Amino acid sequence: MGMTKAALVVADAGPLIHLDELGALDVIGDFSAVIVPDAVWREVQQHRPQALSHPAVKLLRQSMLSASAQVNAVAALYTLHQGEREALALCLQQYITLLLLVGLVPDTDRPPSIQQLAYIHD
Repeated sequence: MGMTKAALVVADAGPLIHLDELGALDVIGDFSAVIVPDAVWREVQQHRPQALSHPAVKLLRQSMLSASAQVNAVAALYTLHQGEREALALCLQQYITLLLLVGLVPDTDRPPSIQQLAYIHD
């Protein structure tokens, strides 16, 4: 019996960049696809372009339609950057339960609680 791939996931730039730096991007290859918002794609392209063409990971670039009031409130509360805002909005718009947001090194200019944000829906 073959192994089935897990559902879709949305990624922020941090996990894509840092996993590629470690040569470990294939750990997210078990997802059927990783949705990458436009702003995140541009950030990864600027800092670690080779991460966008890993053969074991299916990355899907996607535009965000618009951020809801809920997303804007969370973005203001946690000082989210554009890529994080788009990733959160895509999770909510497409009912995706997992957001890859956790970086390896906590940001020093933001509350540490944003590093805990992962599950969006029950």
